[in-house]
Amino acid sequence: MGKLTIFRLLICFAARYNWKIDHLDVVTAFFNPDVDDDPLFIDLPEGRPDNTRISVVQLRKALYGLKQAPHLWYRHINAFLLSLGFIQSEADPNLYIRNNGKRLLPLYVDDMLLAYTPTAAKEADEIKMALAATYKITNLGTAHQFLGIEIHYKTDGSICLGQRVFIDTILKRFHMEAAHGAATPLDNKVKLDLAEEEGEREGEVDPKLYQAIVGSLKYIALATRPDISFAVAALSRYDSRPFARHLTAAQRVLRYLKATKVYRLRYNATAPNTLIDNTDSDWASDSPDRRSQGGHIFISNGTVGGRLWSC
Repeated sequence: MGKLTIFRLLICFAARYNWKIDHLDVVTAFFNPDVDDDPLFIDLPEGRPDNTRISVVQLRKALYGLKQAPHLWYRHINAFLLSLGFIQSEADPNLYIRNNGKRLLPLYVDDMLLAYTPTAAKEADEIKMALAATYKITNLGTAHQFLGIEIHYKTDGSICLGQRVFIDTILKRFHMEAAHGAATPLDNKVKLDLAEEEGEREGEVDPKLYQAIVGSLKYIALATRPDISFAVAALSRYDSRPFARHLTAAQRVLRYLKATKVYRLRYNATAPNTLIDNTDSDWASDSPDRRSQGGHIFISNGTVGGRLWSC
C-alpha cells in the first residue's frame, strides 16, 4: 500500500458502513515467485559437503536480499489477486477492489487487510481460503495493528487510530524518553527560517540524525497525527543543512508527542456523510522573503485531516 491516505479512507468506510477488517500476513512471501527472467546464479554458502564439486547453483525461487525479489513478489501476488476478480485502484495500484468497491484489499509487501460488509463474511472466507491454498498465510483475525498503527474499535461503531507504542519506540531511539513534555509542537518565538543567517554561531548538527527524527515525525503525521503536520513541513525544509535550533525544534515535537501520545484519530460511525474543506493563510510570515503561508484541512465523516479526539 503506497499511500497512508488509502488506509485512513478504508478505516473511514469501515466506521461509516460497519465493515469488518481482517489482517492477513503472508509468511516468507519472497520465496513464492519463480525466478523466470534472467538466470541467476549464487555461490554455495559455507557448510556444503566437502566432497561436492558444485560451487555455484542457479536460483529457481527468489530470496530475501535479492534486488529482484520485491518486483517478483509483487508481480506474483498481483496476478493472483486479479485472478480472484479484484481490480487495481487507479488512485493506488496496491489497493485491490472487488464487487463494486464492497470488498477492499490494501496490500503492503506481505501484509494485507481485507475489508468487507457484514453480509459478505462467506465471500471473505472464500478469498482467505484461496489465499491460503496458494500461500502460507497467517490469519491474524480482526485487525488491531497495521504498520505500527493501532486500531481501536468503540462500542458505538467508531474506530480510533493511534501510535502510542510507535511514539514510545522513537522516543527511546532518540534518547528523549526522559524529556519533559511540551504543550505545542513548535515554539512560535523561534524563527526557523533565520537559522541559516544566524547559524554560524549556533553550529551545524549531524544531518543524518536530524533527517532520522524528521522522517519518523513525518510518518506519524501522515498516519495518525495531523496536528504535527505543519511542524513537520516546516522542519523538512532544512534536511540538507540543519542547525542547532532546527534540531531543538524537532526534539520539541518529540516532547509534544510524549505529552500527547494517548491522542487518537477518531472516525465516527454516525457523523454526516459530507466532505468539508477549511483553508486559511497568514500574511508575509516568512522572514527572509516575506512570503505568506497557507494550509487546508479536509473533514470527512466528521474526521480529518486535523481534528483529534482522546478516546
